[in-house]
Amino acid sequence: MTGKKSSIDLLAERDTPVREKLAAPGRKDQVAVALRYLQGRDNAPILAAKGQGSVAEQILQVAFAKGIKVRQDSDLAEILMAVDVDSEIPLEAFAAVAEILNYIYRINQIYGTQDRASTTDNDKISRLVTTDDKLQEPPHDA
Repeated sequence: MTGKKSSIDLLAERDTPVREKLAAPGRKDQVAVALRYLQGRDNAPILAAKGQGSVAEQILQVAFAKGIKVRQDSDLAEILMAVDVDSEIPLEAFAAVAEILNYIYRINQIYGTQDRASTTDNDKISRLVTTDDKLQEPPHDA
């Protein structure tokens, strides 16, 4: 680990379960977005990446490789696809994103953060990926 923070901290995807998405490469209607939020630095979550089809698939593969959980939220993904990369999320997405970030903070308090030994309380990174409205572990066969 180089100490550089990952830009993929939250992903939202739409339409089908992750395992099916990964089995259907290049599906044009597949969408994934990634958010970054650094407590103490960012005023609001930032859209770090977004993509459709094979780009969405790559975003998901990076998330799984980094052990980031995945959650599906079609409405949130649709809202966030309209946002420019490196921009703050829009006001209408705050409630959904806040709910997800709250969950991450609780999990981090219980289990600690993985791969974040040098992270201080004021520089915590939130990590999540969004499939079928519940949190999932990355596939073990990937």
